[in-house]
Amino acid sequence: MRNERGIAMVIALVIAVLLSLICLSITFSSMKEFQVATEFENHEKALLVADAGFNTIKQTLRGQDIDALLKRSTNVPFPMTDPSNTVASYAVRNPIPPFQARNIDFSCSTSTGGTAVTGLLTPATGVTVGDCGTVQHPIPCGRYFARITDNSDGDGKMDEDFDGTVLMRIVGVHPTAYGENGTRKNSVAVIEAVLHREMTFDMTAPFSLISKQVNANFDGNSFLVDGYDHSGMTIQDLNGHKDDGLTPFTAISCLYDNPGLGDATAAVNNVRTALDGNKGDNVIGDGGKPSVADETLEVKASPNDDAENIFSPAYLQKIANQVAAVADYSFPTGTDTSTKFSGGDVFGTVANPKVTYVKGNLDIQGNCSGAGIIVVTGDMSGNGGFDFEGLVLVLGTGKVSFGGANKTILGGIVVAKLNPGPPTTFGDATIDIRGRSEFYFAGDKIRLAASLLTMRALSWREITPEIEPTVSTTTP
Repeated sequence: MRNERGIAMVIALVIAVLLSLICLSITFSSMKEFQVATEFENHEKALLVADAGFNTIKQTLRGQDIDALLKRSTNVPFPMTDPSNTVASYAVRNPIPPFQARNIDFSCSTSTGGTAVTGLLTPATGVTVGDCGTVQHPIPCGRYFARITDNSDGDGKMDEDFDGTVLMRIVGVHPTAYGENGTRKNSVAVIEAVLHREMTFDMTAPFSLISKQVNANFDGNSFLVDGYDHSGMTIQDLNGHKDDGLTPFTAISCLYDNPGLGDATAAVNNVRTALDGNKGDNVIGDGGKPSVADETLEVKASPNDDAENIFSPAYLQKIANQVAAVADYSFPTGTDTSTKFSGGDVFGTVANPKVTYVKGNLDIQGNCSGAGIIVVTGDMSGNGGFDFEGLVLVLGTGKVSFGGANKTILGGIVVAKLNPGPPTTFGDATIDIRGRSEFYFAGDKIRLAASLLTMRALSWREITPEIEPTVSTTTP
């Protein structure tokens, strides 16, 4: 009996030990799973911070000079050395090295001195996201840093953009609790996007007609189409100015490229015929008077990859639809500027250019002015005064009729008739220019107008250490 009790005690002890081991194993496993889940949750929070930064910064790039941003230098209070041994051409894309971001207490980093970083799109200490913690422990919920760098566009200049495409990286930081030794280990996520700026309308003419044939009329000798580049000027500078020393471009550019249907030769002849007599003296620029040319081949040979989009009616219709979605001002058909813009209201200003979308006809009456980009999907006409700096796109009926009071467009106007499809096709554009209607080419105004459109994200990805090439794994 005593032997049986002894054996039972041993068995019970063994079972107890086994149960203890099982409980410890479950406990350690649960702790590990909790740690993994916590780290995953913190990483996802950091990724959300980075994504929020991406969406915010992408919008702030509207109207910005990319070259100026690439050159802009900001002193940051953090070390920019990257101990991960990442290849320099990749490491330079980061606004702050991810390894450094894991260890910095950003709530205590307020100095703006230190290392100079170019292309930084956020303040030196980043942008906070969410609530700023508690009085007892004021730790921000998140912080992001953004930077743009030029892509490999072949021009060899990393501080100048050539093709409208740049790389943007966002480092999102989610502060975690202090460790046992008082050190911080933030959760960090990095995303990279390839952004592209619309360059289809990077025109080199004050008046561009996208049409096989043009219904053209010019009346009187008060109008002017000036193809010299007036970049750096305002409308006020035009009074009494001389074109001497300015770079000449074609004043009226005719464009058409449809396989099997010919080019814009007929359109050029239509315009030249309408400029009979001495009216051609009012169309000045490259090539003599009148400065009218078929520039289809020049556009097709352009190093600008977006240039040939101008020959696609479907693409132009797509652009019009995109403008409708991001426009600062949207107006219905038949908008009369004499009533809509009473009291001195304008289509934006030089200091604050705007995107304007008119669904249908725009009637210029009274006096109005503006700056930025205007898209009209119907007729653009009127006898009122109109001063505008930027780009005007008449994409729809393709009809422009100006007369009466003075009108001055400094930048460019593009006219195309889009016949609704499917498929969308080009029709014959119509221009009727009377009175003192003046068009001056200014490349900088056109580029500013195009920059007001939201940059398109060509790609978006999360950057992890595994996909970044390092010096040790890169073949020289």
